[in-house]
Amino acid sequence: MAMSLSSPRAADRPRPRLPLGQIVRASYRAVLGHPREFLARVMPWYSVVIAIAVARLLQGIFNDFGTDYVIWLGRVGFLAEFVGALFFAVHWNRAVLLREGVAQAPILSLRALRFLAMLAVAAVLIGLFATGAVGLIAIFGNWRAMYHVHLGLILLILLIFGAARLLPTLALASVDYRGSELMAALRLTRGHALALFQGIFAVAIPPLLGRSVMVLLAKLFDDPAAFVVFQMLAAGFTFLAVALGIGFGAHVYVELSKLDPSRSADHRA
Repeated sequence: MAMSLSSPRAADRPRPRLPLGQIVRASYRAVLGHPREFLARVMPWYSVVIAIAVARLLQGIFNDFGTDYVIWLGRVGFLAEFVGALFFAVHWNRAVLLREGVAQAPILSLRALRFLAMLAVAAVLIGLFATGAVGLIAIFGNWRAMYHVHLGLILLILLIFGAARLLPTLALASVDYRGSELMAALRLTRGHALALFQGIFAVAIPPLLGRSVMVLLAKLFDDPAAFVVFQMLAAGFTFLAVALGIGFGAHVYVELSKLDPSRSADHRA
């Protein structure tokens, strides 16, 4: 018994606190403090979304917004937004980590496919969160369906906690971690779920609320042209949310590596 008290296992020792405020500020500073780099990396993808929106407007004005071609352009616009956000996340993650002096694997290596797979997981989580947020806003306006709000809130909280535990996944894939990035992320974030939960709110809620407002305005305005414009603005908030969320995840990885370097170094190339 004396031995167990004097030599506690590493897993049982209290973990150092994560500097959450510092990480959140660094995530915003990565965007606001480097506007040229942010625009240089985001505009090639956002420009495609804007071009498709302009094409939809011109087709709608000179022909009809209800034509199959305009509807098809709308679907292409959503696809361009998703693919653009995915590849922008790859480059922004690398840019943030490089500023922190973190060595990374070549972006065009075969193992980069695993990185893209991890990004797809994160994109699905972000998409589910955004959809849930918009749904809750709509539900709160319908008092007869208030009993659904409790279930929605529970699902959102579970989703955010899950996303929080997986935040270092993208950075782990970027540094060519040799092993399961998901399992490594869970090990790194053990004991920090609540702090990361709060951090996600601090960095993700503002831009996602902005996107939700744009989507709601697009639905409220009985004008197809306004609908296209608000959807284009909503896509801008999507890229901002990706930049803040990815920056937060990258800084979380850096700080967790400092707190527990042995866990982040295992199985690295």
